[in-house]
Amino acid sequence: MATFEGAGRYRRRAAGLALALLLAAGCGGGDTGAEDGGGAPSPAPAAEGPLRLTEDVPQDVATGSGDPVPVVLTGFEDGDDPAAVLDVGAGGEAREHTLRLGDTVDVGGTAWRVSEIGIGADGGQPGGVTLTRG
Repeated sequence: MATFEGAGRYRRRAAGLALALLLAAGCGGGDTGAEDGGGAPSPAPAAEGPLRLTEDVPQDVATGSGDPVPVVLTGFEDGDDPAAVLDVGAGGEAREHTLRLGDTVDVGGTAWRVSEIGIGADGGQPGGVTLTRG
């Protein structure tokens, strides 16, 4: 009987430790951008590899100079040859680009090619675009 009682204590301790680690890692929290009165969330940093943009969600793209360049998917042009509309840059330096599949755009001195365009359904999921380097 002592074996089962010890195993139960071990499971409770392991579960408590796992919960403590999750809380320490910050699960369930995070930056929502709401601290300033409910404004938009801060831009998400772009990861290495393909850049996946979701409609109206800004992403900062790292550059060789160290200054990130914000990129935002602002809309689409539907039709036989669909296009994505991106804003590249910040403030008065932002430029709008209408890009079709295979087109490239310069972001901070690096060429990014449109490799996917996914137009969201009306009232459904937001659309998205995937850019790859080169």
